[in-house]
Amino acid sequence: MKLNEKIKRLLRESSDGDNSEYEEASDKEKDVDLTSKHKRVKSLLDNPVFNHAGIIERLWGDSEATNRSLFRKKLNMELNDNDTPYTFDDEDLSKIISILMDTSKRINKGLNKRS
Repeated sequence: MKLNEKIKRLLRESSDGDNSEYEEASDKEKDVDLTSKHKRVKSLLDNPVFNHAGIIERLWGDSEATNRSLFRKKLNMELNDNDTPYTFDDEDLSKIISILMDTSKRINKGLNKRS
């Protein structure tokens, strides 16, 4: 399977779809949904084709060292001082998915121009 096809498939699986079911879900179900979405996003971001600094800049407005550090901590779910993991909220995960979809489209267009 081509890289851009794999990216598209994983991102489609990560998209929210109908939010009404999500809003009615229990806290435990929301946590499971966020965790699975985070795992899919992390698996894509583990690919070196994605420039994390560029994603951070599009996500939070700049890629200064503090944001890069926070992004890494959230991506790896490192523990904070209270022994709870840093995590992306649903809004950040949705923005990252959107950024990755846009990046995938641009890669695909670039590959099609070379053909």
